[in-house]
Amino acid sequence: MRALLLTDNLMTRSWLEPPCRSAGAELVRDAGAAPDLVALDLTAARALERLAELRASLPSTRILAFGPHLDGPVFEAARRAGADETVARGRALERILARLAAGP
Repeated sequence: MRALLLTDNLMTRSWLEPPCRSAGAELVRDAGAAPDLVALDLTAARALERLAELRASLPSTRILAFGPHLDGPVFEAARRAGADETVARGRALERILARLAAGP
């Protein structure tokens, strides 16, 4: 399964990438690689704009958005922008791995 992890935070990337690779994900660097799953950090620059662009260009790709657990309005905005699922950062890895295990 191809996955695109979008975050500006190097610590978040270093926390997510190894388990995703261990789960068998092929991590791609851009949306042009036709990912099956996009995991988007809502604290990244232009996160909601990027999410809307991704939804428009990848209508059948599953998009999981994650961010601070107390930021309900941002989660709601992410769902309106096209996220299939929103989760608190603390549950992001668990949900990403579950999506990877479920397959495309």
